Amino acid sequence: MDIKSKSSDMTKYSFIELNIDELVLSGFQLKDRNVIGKSVETELERLLTNNGHRNLFEKNISLDQLDVGNFPIKANSGTEEIGKQVANSIYKGIV
Repeated sequence: MDIKSKSSDMTKYSFIELNIDELVLSGFQLKDRNVIGKSVETELERLLTNNGHRNLFEKNISLDQLDVGNFPIKANSGTEEIGKQVANSIYKGIV
């Protein structure tokens, strides 16, 4: 996923390349994993494009693993909403 976002001085654009090799989703049906994964990608792109974070533009960051831990899922959440919750946890872990 390549994301174009304005840099901290708001005059130039910077790019973020984010590679997620594996996203472990325990406890979900196989048919739901693709929808959740796509929702994670879409929400992360939205968060990084709209919010960015200047620290991401100042250095290269490489993480072998990011464990966002467990978090509660709201009752009756659909797969897209679950993907958004996962993306928000990832975003908080990298900024």
